[in-house]
Amino acid sequence: MLYLTPAEIHELGEKVWRLLAPDQAREWLPSTRPAQAAPVVVISRIFPILPATPEERAPKEG
Repeated sequence: MLYLTPAEIHELGEKVWRLLAPDQAREWLPSTRPAQAAPVVVISRIFPILPATPEERAPKEG
């Protein structure tokens, strides 16, 4: 678990996308795959966790 601001969540999503993007063409262009490449599923979900208690849900001052 990470504690991130909305801006940091967005930035992390961009970093994950930039990390994976260079290899995405291999799905459609088999000739670009290295000889021993095997299919791998990558799942990326980045979202805030809802507060568990009413106290945690209350707006914070300041």
